[in-house]
Amino acid sequence: MPRVASLSLLATALLLASPLANAYPRKGRLNNHEHCGDKFDAKKIEKQKGKVREVARETEGKGNEAVHLQVTLDGERVAVRLGPTRVIDEAGFKLKEGDEITFSASRVKCNGEPMLLVTTIEANGRTLTLRDDEGVPLWRKKSPKGAVRGASR
Repeated sequence: MPRVASLSLLATALLLASPLANAYPRKGRLNNHEHCGDKFDAKKIEKQKGKVREVARETEGKGNEAVHLQVTLDGERVAVRLGPTRVIDEAGFKLKEGDEITFSASRVKCNGEPMLLVTTIEANGRTLTLRDDEGVPLWRKKSPKGAVRGASR
């Protein structure tokens, strides 16, 4: 009988605690995320050069994790989305605060805020292509090596 009471108490505690688990956003999580990749406009690709201020792995949509950067462009801090964490990791493409980067991207609004969706990025002597000329993510295309194409040393 004491075991049943313990399990009952544990179940009640979990049920009461679950609403609190999502009451506060976790650091590195995009709130009210909309799928911004669909807003990519291939006619509005711009080439940028800037300095990485922050690298974050953020949970999006259905729990997928993506690499996001905060980059300084002409004195302004701008949000930049590279792509899924697994794609960046598989390519061995490493970025850190202070890195100088050059990239091509489409400027979109994501959750009401400006964001740059990267097609190609260059840093530390390496280039990584993430989207084709139409903005279609290369990780969604079939390739012999899996999801990653365009990583070079």
